[in-house]
Amino acid sequence: MIRTPKSLIAVCLLAASSAAMAATTAELTVKGQVVPTACEPSFANAGVVEYQLSHADLNPDATLPTTVAPKNLAFTIQCTSATPVATTWVDNKPEHNDNPSHVNYFGFGKDANGDAIGRLWVQHPGSKALGDGKPVDVIHSTDKTTWTKNNYGQVSKQHFTSFAAEGETTPGAYSVYSGNLQLKPTIRATEQMDMSSALEIDSSLTMEVVYL
Repeated sequence: MIRTPKSLIAVCLLAASSAAMAATTAELTVKGQVVPTACEPSFANAGVVEYQLSHADLNPDATLPTTVAPKNLAFTIQCTSATPVATTWVDNKPEHNDNPSHVNYFGFGKDANGDAIGRLWVQHPGSKALGDGKPVDVIHSTDKTTWTKNNYGQVSKQHFTSFAAEGETTPGAYSVYSGNLQLKPTIRATEQMDMSSALEIDSSLTMEVVYL
C-alpha cells in the first residue's frame, strides 16, 4: 500500500473567558512536506481553520455540551492521470479528544488543566464530492475490498474513504477529486472544564491519500 501523507487541518483561535476578549487571538498552523507522487492533495487557506468564540457563545446550561456552528474547508486531490484513491485520517492530538476511542472523533483542544475540551467531527457534506467536476458518492471500507455507501460522509481514523460514480460502490478513477470538508466541533459542558481562563483550541489532523 502506497500512501502520501499530508497535514490537512489546523483549527485554532478560541478566546473564551468571562471578560470581553474580542481582540485576543491565538493561531496554530500545521506545516508539512508534499512527497512527489502521482496525486497532489491541496487545501484552501493552507489547511488552517479559525474560530472566534467567547464564554457567551457556550451553552448557558452548564450541564450540556455546545454544538459549534460548522465550517467548510475546500480540498483538491490532483492526479497526473485518472487514478482510484482513498483517504484515511490520523488524529495528531488524541489527548485533546474527550472520546479518543471513537473512530470518527478527533481532538479539539484543552483547558488550563490540560483536559480535553471536546471533539471534532469531519465529513463530506451530503456524502458527496466531485470527480473530474461531476458529482460522486462518498463510500467507505475497512479493508479496501468491500465498499459501502458512506451515509454521513464522515472521515475516519480506521476506515478508508473513497469516491464512486453516483449509485455505485466501486471506487472510481478520476484525475481531479474536489469538494468541501465540513468541520463540526462539539465543546464539553462547562461544568466539566476549567473555565477560569481561556480555552485553547489545538486540533491537528493528517489526511493520507492511499492509492487503490
